[in-house]
Amino acid sequence: MKRERKKEKAPKKANKALIIVLSVIGAIIVLAGGALAALNPGDKIAKGVRIDGINVGGKTAEGAKEIIAPENSFKGQEFVLKDSNSDAQTSFLADDVAFDYDIDKTVEEAYKIGRGNGLINDAVDLVKLVFSPVDIPYSYGYDEEALNKVLYDFGVSANGEQKNYDLEFGDGIVKVKKGSSGQDKDVTNLLETFLEAVGKGETEISLALETKNPPEPSVNSLYDEIYIKPQDATYEIANGKMTVTPEVLGREIDKEEAEKQIETIKNGGEATLKVVTLKPEVTEASINAELFGTVLGKFATSYATSSKNRSDNVELAARRIDGIILMPNEEFSYNSVVGKRTAENGFKEAPVFENGETVQGMGGGVCQVSSTLYSAVLYADLPVLERQNHSMTVSYVPKGQDATVAYGSIDFRFKNDTKGPIKISAKTGGKTVEMSIWGAKPEKEKKVEIINSVVETKAPTVEEVTEPTMKLGERKVISNGKTGYTVATTRKVYENGKEVKSEKMTSSKYKMIPTKVAVGSQSVPVFDEVSEEDAETADKKEEEKTETPEKTEKPVIERPSANETVEE
Repeated sequence: MKRERKKEKAPKKANKALIIVLSVIGAIIVLAGGALAALNPGDKIAKGVRIDGINVGGKTAEGAKEIIAPENSFKGQEFVLKDSNSDAQTSFLADDVAFDYDIDKTVEEAYKIGRGNGLINDAVDLVKLVFSPVDIPYSYGYDEEALNKVLYDFGVSANGEQKNYDLEFGDGIVKVKKGSSGQDKDVTNLLETFLEAVGKGETEISLALETKNPPEPSVNSLYDEIYIKPQDATYEIANGKMTVTPEVLGREIDKEEAEKQIETIKNGGEATLKVVTLKPEVTEASINAELFGTVLGKFATSYATSSKNRSDNVELAARRIDGIILMPNEEFSYNSVVGKRTAENGFKEAPVFENGETVQGMGGGVCQVSSTLYSAVLYADLPVLERQNHSMTVSYVPKGQDATVAYGSIDFRFKNDTKGPIKISAKTGGKTVEMSIWGAKPEKEKKVEIINSVVETKAPTVEEVTEPTMKLGERKVISNGKTGYTVATTRKVYENGKEVKSEKMTSSKYKMIPTKVAVGSQSVPVFDEVSEEDAETADKKEEEKTETPEKTEKPVIERPSANETVEE
């Protein structure tokens, strides 16, 4: 029985001891948790953290940035680099490599302390800060590629350039020799030395430049030295113009051929290897062929009889249009592209239509360009958004295929309804202007027919004007009239020889202009008798008058009012 009592008491003692141990552990955890909570104040930098001697513990990131921002930046600061093994030195400006304090990165490094390493490790780091505060240096921002180049170029100036191979390219070949020692291409150590010295406030920095032999030649290293990857041509279309970045040819060598001569190179000899040219898949020519390889429609007109001013206007307008690219669903506005017809914009005075008469006006001739382009657009089977015919017929295009323009009132507009971009080519030469619309080749063979049918004709009437200086009954034509027409234009489209569309375009109505005839109204004069001497004197005066005609002043042309339209 005694043994049984002893067995009953043992569990009670064990339970009591376990309770005590757990209580102690719990107390420790509570105390540790409380201590940890006290040391790490939420979203602020841990207490005990300094930046370049400035206490930022307990500050928010934004608060820390305000108090650590240095008074001066590195802008304009000159750094002098010296080689510890020679007299070589160089200098550069911090601005050359975008070197300056990086406040954001500095505060970020401070904020990381006591965070992100796990609960236990973070707790240990925070406790350490109580007894041993941490002071972190400023971080720097810089263009790493540019700074590395400065350091490497300095090394090359002192030690020469390290070369894996000496390469001499010829016509389809390359001559190869073993390379030479020079500045180590890895400047990691130099960069670390530079940053450490700047952190100490130094601007004259001593570097231990290193000369290093190139690696042992191999077929793979030789191949990598010579190989250039071919690059495809690319293009960008912006503001109606296309910019093409041309392709870059690549090159390589035959590894099996190089393997046979690698020992010669290793021993300092010279090897000659064949270079293989690698062509890219996309070239500038293939881009143009794919996007603009087909003439969708074209038309040409002559301005051989035009004056110099009119010819200049035609050629200027054509240059403004040449090369314009329209993306799918994009619209073309003639007035927007060619611009206002003013002297400041390069245009000159030449004949224009005004109220049924031909007079001098700024920009005369640009209507021939718009009419030529309209005809090309018709044959390209593109939708016309705005077009108006001239008030009178013109000789350079068929009736019904002209498009007059007047800046600010009459425009010529059309739209690209194809699936790809289209390009306008406007060429002048030999007193001919040619407009072509280029685009991708249509899926089906297409043919366009333009039919201009005269619906109505009005012969010019005669308008008589009394002229008192002419003899009674005498008649003289002042200006020839013009026949009036009404013309219906139809566009027929055929695909693979079959008509798929018959489209009525805007009809054209041209005014009839009367023929103006001067009719004399002067009565027959009664002559007094004169002597032969007086008659001879009168004859001589008449002859002199005939030989020396009187100067005729140029007529003053009144410019149109705001309600009148000048057709250019």
